[in-house]
Amino acid sequence: QQGFWIKTPLVRSISKGRIVNPATGKSANVDLIPLSGPASAGSQVSLPAMQSIGAGLTDLPEVEVWKL
Repeated sequence: QQGFWIKTPLVRSISKGRIVNPATGKSANVDLIPLSGPASAGSQVSLPAMQSIGAGLTDLPEVEVWKL
């Protein structure tokens, strides 16, 4: 799936948001897409969004998720 998005159990409906990589301080505006599971479960981030926040392709970074 193309674009800048994060699939996360932290939202219940599609909305706009921002993710921040605390390790690099970089952020990206993304679409927040609901993902089934408990809020403590992991999320899926698109490749372009991962690159824009300075995360390596094989990294498992912790990111902050903000709803706009």
